[in-house]
Amino acid sequence: MPVASSSREDVLRAALLASVNGSSFEDVKFFAFSRRNREGLVDKPMPVLANSTLLRKASSHFDYLFTQGYAESGIVDMDAPYPSARPDKTSDYDYDCDSDLDEQDEQDWSDTAVGSSLDPESSKGDSEDRNAAAPKTSFTRPGRQGRVVFLDGIAYRTWRAFIMFTYLGSQELTFAPLHSEGKSRSWDLELNKTPACSPKSIYRLADRYDIASLKELAASEIKKRLTPHNILEEIFSAFTSLYPAIQDIQLEYLQEHLHEPVIQDHLPVWIESLAKGKLLAGSERVISNLLKGNNPANNSKRCPGGCSTAYYISHCNGCGRNF
Repeated sequence: MPVASSSREDVLRAALLASVNGSSFEDVKFFAFSRRNREGLVDKPMPVLANSTLLRKASSHFDYLFTQGYAESGIVDMDAPYPSARPDKTSDYDYDCDSDLDEQDEQDWSDTAVGSSLDPESSKGDSEDRNAAAPKTSFTRPGRQGRVVFLDGIAYRTWRAFIMFTYLGSQELTFAPLHSEGKSRSWDLELNKTPACSPKSIYRLADRYDIASLKELAASEIKKRLTPHNILEEIFSAFTSLYPAIQDIQLEYLQEHLHEPVIQDHLPVWIESLAKGKLLAGSERVISNLLKGNNPANNSKRCPGGCSTAYYISHCNGCGRNF
């Protein structure tokens, strides 16, 4: 079946029919890190099984990954455990603020998920007990043949949500609150549910694999979660500094809500941080655009209610009246 010209539903149907005829529906296994430990290292790689045809339908990147001579294009035993020779933790994770990584003090996915078997010491006793109780046999079941991919810079939670997106579409995604919203997050552990994931992490993934519809969905969610209380933290964040399109969305929001008292109170602090060189590259663009689009000298007027205080964008800073 020509993947590029077929609908996701047709690709899914073909994969399911092939599995009925003996082909394995899941023909690729990914390992993705799931946790940031107390030392600041990212660890606990967890497995996610997937169908490569549906992945290729989502992004042409996977055509190259699976067919162009990369290490991941080789066929191996998918049922093999995480390689003991491969590091199971890293300090070289290129997204330091990834909120889709569990913290060590939080309940771990691996306490209940398939990945608990990745810790050889924790499963050693159980394995020995099972071997002692099992009847001796010379038959060894062959492992499933497929591809194995080790992901860098994408959390297990994000990747699992993405795989469900490739299967069932956007209705399967559940977004978690932004960290700046200060809301509690549900660390759901049910294996039959798509985990709530960060819209920032999904946007970053969609940008990496050039999936326009998913980028648009994540950007819309980020915009929906902006408030006068978190806009300054968001627009000057490391994430926003990497994505001009997100900065433009947030800049538009900030310009529209510049009259809000909480923004008026805190913006000088961020400007001072910029002057001291404490903000990331790109932050000066935000201030520059604010000055061009919302210069108090150009936009100040007198309040019709008689207040002597100037106001910005139809709002009096003195009496709070909107016009």
